[in-house]
Amino acid sequence: MSLASLTKVVRWNVHCIDGGHTTRIYVLAGDTYGRLLGFTPLSEWAVFDAWIDPVFEEVTGIVHRQLRREAGASDCIVSVLGAACDPAPSGYTYDFTGMIWCPVCGSSNTQYGPDDPLQFSMMSVPQVTHSAWMALSDEQRHMLINEALKTKKCTIPDHD
Repeated sequence: MSLASLTKVVRWNVHCIDGGHTTRIYVLAGDTYGRLLGFTPLSEWAVFDAWIDPVFEEVTGIVHRQLRREAGASDCIVSVLGAACDPAPSGYTYDFTGMIWCPVCGSSNTQYGPDDPLQFSMMSVPQVTHSAWMALSDEQRHMLINEALKTKKCTIPDHD
C-alpha cells in the first residue's frame, strides 16, 4: 500500500484520436520541478518525488554508468524510472515520460491540454513505492535498468 498526499492538480482534456473518446485527466499543478507524475494505460497515477526519494539518485547513477555519460541522459532516466517502482494496482509499470493514454481505451494516440480557464483541484495522489527494487541485489538492479534502457531504446555504447 503506497502513501498518498494531498496534491494540487490541474484538469486536462484528452481527445483519443483512435477511439474518438473525449475525457479528462489531472496533472500536477504549480512548481513541479523534481516531482514526476507517472501514468499507466489505465489512467492510474503516482508521484515520484526525486527530492526525497533516494531511489532516484540510485537509478540516475546506474543510467550514467550504463550510458557512460551524464550529459543528455535525463530522457533515458525518466524512461526507465518506472522499472525501479512497484507496479500500479493493475500490474502496469508507471511511465514518467509525460505519455498520456486515453482513459477509456488505453490508446497512446491522444491530443490533450488544460481547460481554459484552468481548473484546479486538490486530490489525493499516491506516492510510488519500491518494495521489489529494495529486495534486489546491486547486480540485479543494474541488470534491470540495463534491460529497461534497451527496451526504451536508450543508446548503450558497445563494450570493447
